[in-house]
Amino acid sequence: MNASFFTDNRRRLMEKLPEGSAAVLFAGEAPRRSADMYYPFFASRNYLYLAGVDHERLVLLLRKTGAGHEETLYILPKDPLKERWGGYRYDAGETRAMSGIERIRYTEDFENDMFHLLRSGSAHTLWLDMYRDRPDEKDDTAHNSAKKIKNIFIFFT
Repeated sequence: MNASFFTDNRRRLMEKLPEGSAAVLFAGEAPRRSADMYYPFFASRNYLYLAGVDHERLVLLLRKTGAGHEETLYILPKDPLKERWGGYRYDAGETRAMSGIERIRYTEDFENDMFHLLRSGSAHTLWLDMYRDRPDEKDDTAHNSAKKIKNIFIFFT
């Protein structure tokens, strides 16, 4: 699919969000099947609709500012050993071509970037794409991130 499809989807979403908002969407992870085996991976559909890169453990950060909006896609770093066992990882150029997102960073930078964004006060509203099939379902990356953010930044409940 052409990157312009995903660029248009992000633009339409950002038009609806108020200034000072940030949205975070996680691609997700394949569920574990056994000690060393996983079920097939299917990216979160909301994430995929906006990012266009079908790969697990990626993160999309969108931020609306007075000047427009900023887009950052966090990818896994290339690692031949990990790719041998976990599959091919797209590089920054491939990711840009698929998504139309210019700012590519690594997933290891996401938590620090998120902390600085929220600490700066430039994002006063945070939108997280969180979903559960059942109330007893194990927390995923989005839920764990929400808990961390709450513990660090929410002073009053």
